[in-house]
Amino acid sequence: MKLAIAFFTGLGVLWNTAALLRIVEVAIALRLGELLRGFVESYDKFMDAVFRYVDPLVHLVLSLIGIDIVLWTHWRHIFTILILYFAMHSRSAALEGNFGAARFTAIWGTLVALGTGVFAGSIQAEATSSVVVVALPTVLGVVAYGAGTSARAATWFRSQGEPWLSAFREFFRHSRRFALFGILTIATTSVVLAISEVPPWLRSPGILLLILLYSMLAIYRIVVGPKWGRYKPPLPGTSWWGATRRSSEARIGFLMLASLGGAVAALLVNAFQ
Repeated sequence: MKLAIAFFTGLGVLWNTAALLRIVEVAIALRLGELLRGFVESYDKFMDAVFRYVDPLVHLVLSLIGIDIVLWTHWRHIFTILILYFAMHSRSAALEGNFGAARFTAIWGTLVALGTGVFAGSIQAEATSSVVVVALPTVLGVVAYGAGTSARAATWFRSQGEPWLSAFREFFRHSRRFALFGILTIATTSVVLAISEVPPWLRSPGILLLILLYSMLAIYRIVVGPKWGRYKPPLPGTSWWGATRRSSEARIGFLMLASLGGAVAALLVNAFQ
């Protein structure tokens, strides 16, 4: 069982790495070596096969509710980043035996990823506007996901006699902090782009900013993780590292950093080929 979990965890990290490399390639003018090109093309073929069914289904649902829009290709990258992040939550809950949370996060995460991707994908993203069009909806999608999971936690896990709203605010406070930091990052990037010239090699600053947001989410999960880990018995004398190891939240962050490390290593190897 442990071997199977390790195998699928490694496969997930590898897949996340491919997704990050593809996003980097879309965002900047980058020549990939033969080996890395084959790796990314394999990822592209699989994603094309998936979206061959997803795209028509999304348009069908939109047409049923009277919405007729064109989806620009950046919707796929937003959807991919979010669904990978939310899938880690669902996987972590399932491994802990919390199948109710796993089902909820899988369903709610998929709905949020689709809704965020479709909303942002309906707007054409030029180089200078891509930061707002691509990155801002991604941050809001993460916050919406956090609102849903916080509402569920406040409903089922609040202390006896504690008001629902008070419990919700407590569970949601980490999402609020991420939203504030994300919006400040986007605002700063937008100002820099407005007063300076976008370099020719940078095709889409907003798409590239997805990588930064992914990094922020990884660090955010590692910081938040120990606070959740300390609530698991035994409580007395739990160290930071002990709480971190026990926290599924922190493990999500470490897996995300592993994917980022894989992408950075692949790009460094590619640069010296």
